[in-house]
This record gives sequence, structure tokens and C-alpha cells, in this order.
Amino acid sequence: MSDPTEQQEQVAVIGWLKANNVSFFAPPSSFFSSAKKDKRFFGMIGKLKSAGWSKGFPDLIIFLNGRTVFIEMKTLNTGVVSPAQKAWLEKLRSLGHDAYICKGADAAIEQINKCIQHGGEFWELGL
Repeated sequence: MSDPTEQQEQVAVIGWLKANNVSFFAPPSSFFSSAKKDKRFFGMIGKLKSAGWSKGFPDLIIFLNGRTVFIEMKTLNTGVVSPAQKAWLEKLRSLGHDAYICKGADAAIEQINKCIQHGGEFWELGL
């Protein structure tokens, strides 16, 4: 049996976030990484870039009380961080945000729990 894909790991984290009522946003970055291989999507990607989409932006944005946590998901054994991803994580950290690379869902959930224990509490969007 093969290792879970990055998408499967991210889906597991999202399930945990939802089950624990944690507010989050998942930018559609992995979709666009795949889409750029298809010539039909070149125009759409150009439009998205002009509207602010950026290569390498983290996979998950998690909103805790007074804190924003950014997570770049990777597979357990084969995930490689790109230079664009490293640059984004460094930029976010320089701005005072928590930004992490997590290999697998368990590592991501553990990191989120550490952030919660060190001052961040779940923040519910009041809509």
C-alpha cells in the first residue's frame, strides 16, 4: 500500500479542524499546480495571478484567538519544499506569524495543538 498523498493528508487535517470547530481557509494552491499542466487552464492561471494568487503560498491558514497559523503540508516520506514555499514561510514568520512545514496530518495536528497551548484559542467566525 502506498503512502497517503499530500491531498489526503490535508483532507485529514481539515476533518480534524472541522470536528474541533477551528476556523481555517485552504487556498486552492494544489489545484492550480495541477491545472497549469493543462493548456486549457493557462488563461485562468494568468487571471488568478493578476488577482493575487501566488506560487508557493501555504496550504492551510488557521485562525486562532489573536493568532494566524500557516501550514505547508507535505507527504510523510517524499514531500519536498520548493524555494517559493520556503520564501513564503520565511516572509510570514518575519511578519510575526506562525508558519510551519508539516509532514503528514499527525504532524500538522500536533503543531496546531502546540500553537493552541501556547496562547492561541479557537476563534469562531461570528457570521
